[in-house]
Amino acid sequence: VQEFGKVSEHLRGLDKDVTGLQMTMRRQEEFLQSDQLRAHITQVCTTMLEAYVAKKDMLVEAARCSDHCVAPVRDAVGSLLQRFESSMTRLAGVDATLRDEISSAQEKTAALNKDFNERFRSIVDEVQLRSTVDALNTVDTFAKNSFS
Repeated sequence: VQEFGKVSEHLRGLDKDVTGLQMTMRRQEEFLQSDQLRAHITQVCTTMLEAYVAKKDMLVEAARCSDHCVAPVRDAVGSLLQRFESSMTRLAGVDATLRDEISSAQEKTAALNKDFNERFRSIVDEVQLRSTVDALNTVDTFAKNSFS
């Protein structure tokens, strides 16, 4: 149960991390679609054209800038993926352990149930035997008292 609590708390932490990363990605997407980025790219392109930069070089620079903008998100997603995979591996082990423990508990319960049923039948048989003996003793006592 403690392990489950730790796992649950760890998963809640991962959920917070995912939410934070989603917000970061949303901000990055907004930035990538913003007029500020367009203005920045336009300025970079204008500057490059003023220096007679080849279109190929200009595209390389734009790609580098774009890559630089999304690198933190890419790194965070990679880190999150590693943590997720690690958690999944650990949780798979916990799951297997729980399955084994449940199976063992079921086997013990079945054995206890069988033992209980055998004892119960034995007690019922003993009660019936005592009841029969008591009834015979009562009849015997009655017969002795009645015929004496």
